Amino acid sequence: MPLLSSRRGAVLAAAIVLAWPAMVAPGSSAGLETTPPTPSGVRVFATAGLGLLDTETSMGASIPLGAAVLLGPARLLLNASLLDLDLLEGERRGSRYYRPSLGYSYCMDSATGQFVPDYYCSASTDVSLSASADLSYVVFDEVWFADRPAKVTLGMGHRLRRPAANYLRIGLLFPSPRTAIGAHLDLGSGLLRMGLAWGADLGRWRPR
Repeated sequence: MPLLSSRRGAVLAAAIVLAWPAMVAPGSSAGLETTPPTPSGVRVFATAGLGLLDTETSMGASIPLGAAVLLGPARLLLNASLLDLDLLEGERRGSRYYRPSLGYSYCMDSATGQFVPDYYCSASTDVSLSASADLSYVVFDEVWFADRPAKVTLGMGHRLRRPAANYLRIGLLFPSPRTAIGAHLDLGSGLLRMGLAWGADLGRWRPR
């Protein structure tokens, strides 16, 4: 079963996802120029992400594309993945092709008894399209990671298909004057998704 079933695995996954931006975020030290203040109020982002999707039937990469709205005064973050492009591990090509023994790196055709290219014994890749949306509350408005301020969010969302499920979202958001970087962990019935997202502030990039 591909889905991480133990609580220990879920907690470990959450720790890795939420700590990763802190480990790679560029630090600062005394004497260096500080980062310009981040705009407050309502901000709208165009977003793109990359992550891991693990379900009860398969696992693979998830590439969400969409938009996010940060409502500063209300401490709310609305995220909509208008297109979730998922590259999932599919079924094996068929029982006709097999490996003679565990650990063998070559593949055989049972109908002819001949060796065939290795990819005949490999699983295919299924391309799946879905969409999702979630609403999170900014639990902590300013928590410092590697000398960078971050927002800690907690919310709920819904994924439309493969699988259709409600999920709990735990996230970190690193806003800057023109962009934002986020990390998230989604946990639902038959669903575990974690990844990173990048956002471009549409208001700040608009020509004046």
